[in-house]
Amino acid sequence: MFTFGDAFAYAKLRIIDKTGPYAGNLVTFTDIPRLRDSNGGNAFTVQPCHTYGRPEAQYLVSAVYPGSNELVLWTLTQPLGGSPSMTAQTVPVSLYDLPPKAQQQGGGTIETGDTRL
Repeated sequence: MFTFGDAFAYAKLRIIDKTGPYAGNLVTFTDIPRLRDSNGGNAFTVQPCHTYGRPEAQYLVSAVYPGSNELVLWTLTQPLGGSPSMTAQTVPVSLYDLPPKAQQQGGGTIETGDTRL
């Protein structure tokens, strides 16, 4: 979530039960706002992992901004069961950091992004 001044505020997970709209009914949802990494920092750009079948949990992953030697693995349980639960744990990885600016043809540099997955 970003503020109207384009400042990052917090990450939020919105859980939508698809059975309602697929049947022509209203959309219902549950929000899990203000996600925090396992180190207590604000989560940034949490991404869902590919899931097949009907698993007991849904997994998501995020990078630690602006860089780290850990990724955060999120586990969502009971997303449609009335009381969804979200936990975070770190997974060690090789060190990553913000990429350097890239040289632009004709001179100057351009931003190359950040550590989002």
